[in-house]
Amino acid sequence: MTPSLKEGKYSLAVQAKDEIGRLSESSTYSFVILPPWYRTAWAYIVYVLVAIAAIISARKYLHMRRSHKLAVEQPKELEREREVIKKLSEANDRLKQANKLKDEFLATTSHELRTPLTAILGFTSVLKDEIPEDAEYREFLDIIEDSGGRLMDTLNSLLDLAKLRAGIMDINLEPVNLYQATYQEVVQFQDAATRKSLSLRIERPEASLHAMVDMHGLSRILHNLVGNAIKFTDQGTVRISFDRAENGIEMRIQDSGIGIEAEFLPDLFSAFVQESDGLSRTHEGTGLGLAITSGIVQLMGASIRVESEKGVGSTFIVLLKEAEAPRQMPRRIKGMGNTASA
Repeated sequence: MTPSLKEGKYSLAVQAKDEIGRLSESSTYSFVILPPWYRTAWAYIVYVLVAIAAIISARKYLHMRRSHKLAVEQPKELEREREVIKKLSEANDRLKQANKLKDEFLATTSHELRTPLTAILGFTSVLKDEIPEDAEYREFLDIIEDSGGRLMDTLNSLLDLAKLRAGIMDINLEPVNLYQATYQEVVQFQDAATRKSLSLRIERPEASLHAMVDMHGLSRILHNLVGNAIKFTDQGTVRISFDRAENGIEMRIQDSGIGIEAEFLPDLFSAFVQESDGLSRTHEGTGLGLAITSGIVQLMGASIRVESEKGVGSTFIVLLKEAEAPRQMPRRIKGMGNTASA
């Protein structure tokens, strides 16, 4: 059996032999065996093209399968999303309603409690005027008055917070002499500072500074900031100063108190939040003063920031809009004509 030859080029050498055994010259015959059609270069090119086409077709098929699956699942997913959004909307409505009811409850409770508390403080004041200071039970009146005053401050804070959240706090901006207005409010804290042996200083600016403020709002801001400064300072100074800044007038309330941890500063103006809470609280309070202060400052178009270091003290800076000094109306002075000013 003749072995099969693979494709390629071959040469065949042939010699002839006569009857006496002589060999003729060698002759060479060259020939080529071609590969079968399925192993030709064109066949391999076709194989590659078919493989590429198969891969592309498979990818398209898988993509179509995924697209079809997504098209089938998309309505279900949209329906689930609609259900989730509906539930979230209902939960949000309930939270808003609960928050509204809470604010209404705070406002109503504050109003209801202020009426009898006002009577208690009023009659306490009358009794203190009538009873001698050396009377046996006079100290109880002082306790009632102090406790009633603290409760009244808490009720006023709750009422202010409810007004701020409901957006019904009235703000009437007017140009005022900032030093004079601040002095009238801060002087009320002199007794509290004296009881703690603190130096309460209000630095008068070199020139009159006028700012656009709401008088009630300014009173609440000073009440909260100066009150906190005295409360959290055991020794040293509480200082109020004024400076003209690029964008307005800065009012600074600086103390040498316990200071604030840097980690707590982002939550400083949040309602009902205090740096020390629970049984570890070192100072009393509701945690509303700074939240109310921040809200009033924003309503007045002003800003507030704080600089503090634990164990060194804190400085609250309120940036107020500067205003022109109000014109003084001329008034008649006997014998001076009509040109004299008040």
